[in-house]
Amino acid sequence: MKRLIASAILLLSLCCLIAQGRLDLRSRNIVRALTNEPNSELRYVSSVIKVADDAVLDSLHDMGVKIINRRDELLLAFIPVNAIDRIEGLLNVSSFSVGRQSLPLMDEARPMCGAADVMLGAGLPQSYDGTGIVVGFSDIGFDPNHLNFLDNGNKSRVKRVVNYVDSVGEIVDVDNADGISRWLTDRADEYHATHVGGILAGSYRANGYHGVATGAEIVATTSELYNGSILAGVENVVEYAKNAGRPVVVNLSLGSYNGPHDGTDLFCQYLDRIGEEAIICISAGNEGSKQNTLSKTFSANDTNLNTFICNRSWDLIHIGGMADFWSADSSAFSAKMCVYDCLEKEIVYVSQSVGGDSGIDELGIASADVAKTDDICVEVFDSCLVGYMRLYAQLDSENNRYNMVFDYDVENFKFNQQWGRYCPGIMIEASAGMIIDGYADGTRSCFRAMGVADFVNGNSDRSISNMACGQNVIVVGSCNSRDKVPLMNGGEIDVAEAVGTVSKFSSYGTLADGRSLPHICAPGNMVVSSISGAYIEKQNDDIRSKVVTVVNDGARQHHWYALNGTSMSSPYAAGVYALWLQADPTLTVDEIREITIATADKTAADIADPRWGSGRLNALAGMKEVLSRTNIDAVDSVNDVIVTNDGGNRIIVQSLTYAVEQVTVYGLDGVAVIADKCNSDYVAINASTMTRGVYLMEIISGGKRYVRHIMVR
Repeated sequence: MKRLIASAILLLSLCCLIAQGRLDLRSRNIVRALTNEPNSELRYVSSVIKVADDAVLDSLHDMGVKIINRRDELLLAFIPVNAIDRIEGLLNVSSFSVGRQSLPLMDEARPMCGAADVMLGAGLPQSYDGTGIVVGFSDIGFDPNHLNFLDNGNKSRVKRVVNYVDSVGEIVDVDNADGISRWLTDRADEYHATHVGGILAGSYRANGYHGVATGAEIVATTSELYNGSILAGVENVVEYAKNAGRPVVVNLSLGSYNGPHDGTDLFCQYLDRIGEEAIICISAGNEGSKQNTLSKTFSANDTNLNTFICNRSWDLIHIGGMADFWSADSSAFSAKMCVYDCLEKEIVYVSQSVGGDSGIDELGIASADVAKTDDICVEVFDSCLVGYMRLYAQLDSENNRYNMVFDYDVENFKFNQQWGRYCPGIMIEASAGMIIDGYADGTRSCFRAMGVADFVNGNSDRSISNMACGQNVIVVGSCNSRDKVPLMNGGEIDVAEAVGTVSKFSSYGTLADGRSLPHICAPGNMVVSSISGAYIEKQNDDIRSKVVTVVNDGARQHHWYALNGTSMSSPYAAGVYALWLQADPTLTVDEIREITIATADKTAADIADPRWGSGRLNALAGMKEVLSRTNIDAVDSVNDVIVTNDGGNRIIVQSLTYAVEQVTVYGLDGVAVIADKCNSDYVAINASTMTRGVYLMEIISGGKRYVRHIMVR
């Protein structure tokens, strides 16, 4: 720890100069915090690692790194916290990221988007419930033995539970009925996964609060929600589906607001790889009404961007979190930290510049009681706040954009016994023509001007979750499906927003590449679903008083609860896509996204609100479009493919232009019964072993994909 009176010269001479690192800036302070925990030498954290080649694998192993999964150059691994500095020094490690812990962000919901009609088969050839499809999630707080996850024979539909214990680098994998029946929960203080899973696939119908894909098989993965473990959980769901030969839908009701918001961070890169093999739905975020984003194009007459950091409760007493700022390219900018006195209405402290041409890439200011070795104690700061502020700057290796992270955790001095007197701020200076985007974490802090000239408020224009910015995902916002929630005690909860409107908390934004998110909205405001029994048992009377209903099956009580957020709308959409996949197991993420957007309901009075994306998900119209695309009478006008029967047990596939490359036949349970790779313009499929019924045939010819329904009589 260094202690001195504020002086630009002294600060410049004593600040820590660091070279550009392979660890991204958002991870750097997380690692710092983990290193300072008790027994940190025994602590692990999950990570995404990008390697240049396999030569580094032995070195990683020798450092105690436990590799969980791999896709090409991207690894998922448990990393010993005390090995991170050494890993950063490995030349064949291109970059790696820990990622701050992500945030876990139906009776009225099902009819609103037409899912109830699809489940009943209204106007369709049959009813659909997701039979033959695998659905899963990576989340926290799952109760696999809740009544909502049992089938009609009282057997669990949960086929696999995987729990990642990040802190000790261990995995618990339960894939048998007996083990799952004895699994209580991963965290008794969490509930989120049980509620999400209930919306996605809950099947208890007696009280009306079942989910969407009631016939699907369920794979549940849980963790402490660091990036590596989240992604490893998604891999587990996809792995189970592959082994079972079934299509798969994965839901991620999680969010993280810091990051480049361009899909280039390692989390989005890895998720995109998985998205080539699975339908992945992800929450848009719940910051659509918060002041947590900024964007500015600088001019010759305006080269400053200044804002203060406030907490969400607005009392300023405890302000903690992270804000990050990104240049549109590699152009560097500089920033200073400051402290504002809300009582005297003046700035009482300004730090030395960090970044740009300052020669300083990292600066920490702290009060004496919390300062670490490389922090600087400044008397004026010490007299205002207890805690720290830190700035880090570097060029990001994945997108070549200049990045600055402002990390803060301060406890304020009160005045009038209820308000904090001081708040931290950041003062950015950039060159004319530069564009800088800023993101506060939203859940803990936001941007405010505090009425000070030349300081600005944040807005919600780019409030979309950074985790939702990849290419191979479907991003889901929230709309309102009910105005009241009935409670078990006879009371009710009034929902503040009108039925049929978009939820004002639902995040949105237009990315640098022109994509506007979310893609679609689904019911997410006060949706009733199952909640973990272990969680409810630990709660006080106030929480218990808001239970919607409870069922006692003789062995235990099972509770249902109403919650809101895009955490609820995303599994609704995922459940709908499981129904679509039951009708056509060959659908890709691009096709489902296209159908979703093309058939969206745009009749809402507030449809111009960007939070809507393309509109409200229309499950029934989408299903009709799916079925229309699999009509046996459809023939492509350029690459004609004809499917006929030879009068016996053979199905004939003919291409009039290009050779047929592959034919796959699926049952309506989603399982492939025939997979024939070929290279001929005439293919005969032996159907003698196929039972009577309707099948789906996927044909690849001339690099194009054709889908036909066929009947075996």
